[in-house]
Amino acid sequence: MAFVGSTQATGVRSSGLSDGEDDPDFVRALARGLQVIEAFDAAQEPQTLSELSIKVGLSRGSTRRLLLTLEHLGYVGSAAGRFFLLPRTLRLGHAFLSSQPVWHLTRSYLEKLVTATGESASIAILDETDIVYVARVSARRLVNDTIGIGTRFPAYANSMGKVLLAALAEKELKRRLLKLSLRRITEHTIVDRSELVSEIQKVRKNGWAINDQEMQLGLRSIAVPLRDSETNIVAALNLSTNPARASLKTLEKQYLPLLMECANELSAMIAWHRNVR
Repeated sequence: MAFVGSTQATGVRSSGLSDGEDDPDFVRALARGLQVIEAFDAAQEPQTLSELSIKVGLSRGSTRRLLLTLEHLGYVGSAAGRFFLLPRTLRLGHAFLSSQPVWHLTRSYLEKLVTATGESASIAILDETDIVYVARVSARRLVNDTIGIGTRFPAYANSMGKVLLAALAEKELKRRLLKLSLRRITEHTIVDRSELVSEIQKVRKNGWAINDQEMQLGLRSIAVPLRDSETNIVAALNLSTNPARASLKTLEKQYLPLLMECANELSAMIAWHRNVR
């Protein structure tokens, strides 16, 4: 089943400060404050002022003032000359999810899929070059599931990410691919840009994507698109498992039909929900 109709993937992050700075209504201080918060995205440890100023492309003085303001507002904390995000930043993500209540309605569909397959099911949207999880039901055998709402992964190494990248118009896809820094996460990760483009073209043709241990060794997944009433691709749905439980053939022959059936039901629900809002 190839992608047909409009292929518009929905994201939640703007493309950068320069896109709106010429607008007289553009508030640079606000934009730069948000840019500082986003600079913590991939950070595993608290960061220094110098590290953050390099990431946001501002002087140390400007970055320091922004950090102190965010600290006063309760979004950032500091200790021993390093800065880190505080739980208050979760309100920003919660505000987005609360404004998109349709994702809260998907749980029963995901639970049905998990019961039928015994595997974990997730929904994600595209945010520039990352995917963001907006709904998830984990397999019952998983005691400690580290993936939660708001979790981000690079789109190029994820089955849902490939589906959402494939949904972009060619010009937009090229723009986002230029921003990618292809990093070898596992020995199976695609890090050659031309190979990634070929993979995305394959996904466009098939209408679904498989990820075979590119994000994590021992993790396989298969994903399909979710559409709105105008057939725009607004999210992706996947099932994830491990090689010991399911071969690539099993993913395609047994899980894909169930996944597509669930996707059709979810797409109908999304279309109805957005039409009546």
